[in-house]
Amino acid sequence: MATAPRKILIAMDGSKHSQYAFDYDHCSSPAPPGFMQYFYKDRDEVLIVYSAEHGRLVCTPIPSTDPTLVAKLAHEEEEDIKQLIADLQQLITNAGIKGRVLRVSGAKPGELIVKASEENKVDMIITGTRGLGSVRRTLMGSVSGYIVHHSKIPVLVVRGE
Repeated sequence: MATAPRKILIAMDGSKHSQYAFDYDHCSSPAPPGFMQYFYKDRDEVLIVYSAEHGRLVCTPIPSTDPTLVAKLAHEEEEDIKQLIADLQQLITNAGIKGRVLRVSGAKPGELIVKASEENKVDMIITGTRGLGSVRRTLMGSVSGYIVHHSKIPVLVVRGE
């Protein structure tokens, strides 16, 4: 008897930590193969969710009221995001799997990822983690921690190194 197709959400932000969530094999790590070898089944659909963060606009060393500079930074940021989304779509294509990339935007990536999982009726969430210490995690928050505590479906948190 064939199993029903599953829809799996993988939260990715372009970092090596999120790459572990997709497939350890693409990273230079002694960690064993991940999602593609142990979880993926032929009929699965993968939804990569990318939560855009506009860091350049917030973290410029010298705040500017020059609209030309702000527009230039916003344009550069958007071009980088478009390239990252294209790279993530290429990752799906190269793996030969059915899937797509969903871009979400907002201040709280964890909330956006959980909401995307509900709206897209996924069966499981896979996410990476940076492995922050308890003090940094308390001050900065943890996207993977938020997902684990607020998701109504199973969550696999993959820690890299």
